[in-house]
Amino acid sequence: MKRTIFAQLRTLMYVALMPMLSMSLTACEPQDPGTEDNGGTEDVGGGGGNTDDPQGGGSGGGNTDDPQGGGSGGGNTDDPQGGGNENSREVITIGRYGSDTYCSAFNLDFSEVKGLKAYVATGYGQGCITLTRVKTAKSGEGLWVKGAPGDYEVPVIERSDDNTLNMFVGVQGRTTVYGQSQDGLHANYYWTADTVNTYFSLISSSVVLDNSAYLQIPTAWDAPKLISEFRFDDGEFVDTENDK
Repeated sequence: MKRTIFAQLRTLMYVALMPMLSMSLTACEPQDPGTEDNGGTEDVGGGGGNTDDPQGGGSGGGNTDDPQGGGSGGGNTDDPQGGGNENSREVITIGRYGSDTYCSAFNLDFSEVKGLKAYVATGYGQGCITLTRVKTAKSGEGLWVKGAPGDYEVPVIERSDDNTLNMFVGVQGRTTVYGQSQDGLHANYYWTADTVNTYFSLISSSVVLDNSAYLQIPTAWDAPKLISEFRFDDGEFVDTENDK
């Protein structure tokens, strides 16, 4: 009888303690991180940039369909502003009289352009200009170009020689140029080429068109009203007035 009562009491105590033991064991079990944590596969942070978004911060360059992307490709080869790409060209047109002044917004390479020569003015004396041929020209530099009538494709380059001695002044925008500089120290001349006149004429008041140039010499050199004699660095001498 006593054993039966004792067994029943032990059973009741075991039943009462089971929930407490279960809760204690559950609290000690390690958690499973699963895939809901920020470190799971649902977080794409840190990968290469989205190739559909040119602003993506990944190491793979910007969208190749967008020229503004961060890719390594140069500018558009059809656009001469594309960073001096070797395929870029600027077209220079020589009119029927075979010469003109010129100024480009880009660095140009004349070295392999057949039939077209570019010059800078490097000296003046006794009514004669000394013209020196150049292979390259910087952006904004004034030039005198010579060739048979027609169109010439001149390569655009990234860097050019520095033609420091040049009496031609380049003009890229529509500008009014007068006979003397504002300080009165230089006389200004513009190029005239037609069936009657082919020389540099002293400016009284003239509008110089885009992509052009004018000649500027010191007034202390007794500048004449017109200059028609040209001495080239290769020894050639031309008098455009008396050689007609």
